[in-house]
Amino acid sequence: MADGGSSRRDGSRSRDRDRHRDRSGRRESSRNEGRRESRESRESRDDRDGRDGDGERPRKKSKWDEVGPSPAPSMMPRVPLPPPNMRPMLRTKVLTIPASHKGALIGKGGEAISAIRAASQAEIHIKTAEGEQLVTITISGSNIELAEKLIADRLAQSGRSLDSGWESKVVDVPQDLIGSTIGKEGCNLREMQERTGCRIKFIQATEIDPTATSGKQVAIIRGPADKISGGERALLEKVAEVQQLHAQKQQRMNRGFGFGGKGNPGCGGPPGGGPG
Repeated sequence: MADGGSSRRDGSRSRDRDRHRDRSGRRESSRNEGRRESRESRESRDDRDGRDGDGERPRKKSKWDEVGPSPAPSMMPRVPLPPPNMRPMLRTKVLTIPASHKGALIGKGGEAISAIRAASQAEIHIKTAEGEQLVTITISGSNIELAEKLIADRLAQSGRSLDSGWESKVVDVPQDLIGSTIGKEGCNLREMQERTGCRIKFIQATEIDPTATSGKQVAIIRGPADKISGGERALLEKVAEVQQLHAQKQQRMNRGFGFGGKGNPGCGGPPGGGPG
């Protein structure tokens, strides 16, 4: 009897354990199913909303996303700023002809030169400086070669030649150095002209390029073809000399000293005195 009762109790406990395991298995299965459905639902919403796997909305791409990493500040190229009043001028060419050819080129009432301007669509300016025997013709624009040919043809029809044996060269000089480059009463220009056999003067840039900055001046060198390069070299050397003197003066002023007088390089001695 005791063995029979013990057997029934063991059987009952075993059934209880089986039922407990079944209920636990069903609950775990239900929880797993719920988690799977929740994950699938969240992924479905993410797909609709365009979210990533972590549920975060991806940032919209811009044109900057396609560019590589920005260079370090020290690697950034530095673009030098042009000095004031040093804007590049239009492409130009300067011709010179004897003053006696001017009438033939212009024509009666300016008819001939007006026709050349219309045909070439170029800016053509004609100027005769007082006391000079040469006329300066300045051509600017995109059809310089055509304008020059039409001018030569016009002079040839009148039995004259465009070739006067002289050429012209325009040189851009920093505006703050022009006064010292010229020298007192033009002494530097006279010295350079005597040394090179060229005529050197400063004119308003608008006489060559109508779009140039108002008030800007440029140097124009006129002379025989074989002497133009010498005239240009002499001018640039003088500009470099003046620039160096200006830099030295600024350094002395920064240290609390000054020059004894203004002076002009090349005009009666050096421009300085001792410290004040």
